[in-house]
Formats: sequence, structure tokens, C-alpha cells
Amino acid sequence: MSDKVVPALRNFVTSFTDMLKCPRALWFVIGAFVVESSAYFGILTLMTTYLSSDLHWGDARAGLTVSIFTMLVTLFMIGLGSYAEGFGLRRAILFALFLATGGRVLYSVVPQLGGGSVAVLAVITAVLIVAAGEGIL
Repeated sequence: MSDKVVPALRNFVTSFTDMLKCPRALWFVIGAFVVESSAYFGILTLMTTYLSSDLHWGDARAGLTVSIFTMLVTLFMIGLGSYAEGFGLRRAILFALFLATGGRVLYSVVPQLGGGSVAVLAVITAVLIVAAGEGIL
């Protein structure tokens, strides 16, 4: 190897080993982000199918619900994200994870509630709760 490749390779490896020295709080934030992003994008891709097939809402109503959900996440990011930082990063992240998980649990039990206005109200409530949790994160 040339004289230029070995130092470059050493710098490359060192940049990864230096990440192990980062504070535990950084890894907490990264871990929360990875878990929540996986849940968000995993559910987002299946949300329209769930609403139209499992809850029999139809494609137009399901698509509108998903669009409103993504809009609410964006709006809550603007409003709640900066407000939640005043409570401290760890508390805000834990509260947001709790909110998003609770909303998703409610969202997943909607088919057992039967149809009608109870299911619609439960989905709207779940979407608002999850959007708030996502916005804080």
C-alpha cells in the first residue's frame, strides 16, 4: 500500500472508534430516533391498507386520514417540538415515546371496538396522540 492509503485508512477506522466515546445521552437520543422512525415509517406504509381493508373505510377516506396524519405530525413538530424541549430532553423523549406507543396500541385495537362512530372516534384520537408523540420527537 502507498504511504497515503495507510494514514487515510487509520483515520477512517479512528472516526468509528471515536463514536464509542460519545456520551450515553447521545446514544439514548439516537436509539429513540431509530426505534420511533422504524415504527413511524413501518406503520405509515400500512396505514392506508389497514384503514381501507380492516376498517372498511374505503381508499379515499383512508388516504385522506393518512394525509391528515402526516400533516399533523409536521404541524406538531413545529409547535410541540420546541415546547417540549423546555421539559428536558430525556423527559420529552420518554413522554413522546409513551404517547406514540399508547396511540399505536389504541389504533391497533380499533377493529375489536366494532364499527361506527366509536371506531372513527378511536382512530381520530389515536392519530392525534401518535402525531403529538411524533411531533415531540
